[in-house]
Amino acid sequence: MNSKRCGPRSVPLGSPEGEVPGVDYNFISVGEFRDLEESGLLLESGTYDDVTVRLAADVTVRLAADVTVRLAADVTVRLAADVTVRLAADVTFLLFLEEEEEEEEEEEEEEEEEEEE
Repeated sequence: MNSKRCGPRSVPLGSPEGEVPGVDYNFISVGEFRDLEESGLLLESGTYDDVTVRLAADVTVRLAADVTVRLAADVTVRLAADVTVRLAADVTFLLFLEEEEEEEEEEEEEEEEEEEE
């Protein structure tokens, strides 16, 4: 699966063997995500290779079998391009949102604001 085409209810590259949606990870609606984003509880937010990626704060990132890094909302960690990051089971959200969908929602919000005025 091309991760550039994953929507908010998609998991990039499919579910890893042995992982169960709703147990190992949870999906939320775009609206719920926007609320989370506005609350300031996101650890990371950015666009990588045209894919928007956002992580909730307070997650564990396992860098290697014997190394676990606990990240707080005010910590920035830069990883080399060749580092594989395995997110632990206690990750709250990992979302890939299509740029097109975000733009459509922004346009809808702008139209609603114009109608209210």
